[in-house]
Amino acid sequence: MSDLTIYGTTISPFTRTVRMCLEEKEETYRIYEYMPGSDEQKQEHPFGKVPAIRD
Repeated sequence: MSDLTIYGTTISPFTRTVRMCLEEKEETYRIYEYMPGSDEQKQEHPFGKVPAIRD
């Protein structure tokens, strides 16, 4: 599988859950953190939800 990019915040339990699952499956991924409610966040997910995942 190709590298995944996770867009989220470290304080989000949803982002942490995704990261734990990827670690358990030994998948490679990159994490991109941004401030909640930022314009960057809305570019990755139209409703501003985290995490957003790009393959």
